[in-house]
Amino acid sequence: MQSYLVLCESQSSAETSELCGYHVFASLARRFRDKGENDLFPHDDGAMRPITVSRLLRMPLRVDDLAGFYDGFAGPLRKGDVFAFRISFLKDDNAGQFLNLLGDESLSIDPG
Repeated sequence: MQSYLVLCESQSSAETSELCGYHVFASLARRFRDKGENDLFPHDDGAMRPITVSRLLRMPLRVDDLAGFYDGFAGPLRKGDVFAFRISFLKDDNAGQFLNLLGDESLSIDPG
């Protein structure tokens, strides 16, 4: 099994703090489908691969952020906030495929 911690920076302020692994999974599935890859995250047909995605965890950057650090997402994301999620793969080839498809582009996470 391989696990990665993916570090992210919010490019804009959000109206909600309710982001979870499902939203990340759905956004990644959409990104990969747009690149022509339908097998790694077969989000639409319900066929699951041995992949798990954790909820998003905010990373404190300032001392005043530490107050809500253990609450997870105490409030909406602000532009410039740093957060992370863990993604784990039971098959090594899935991990390599994920890293190749992820690329350097921004990922838009839509909680709606």
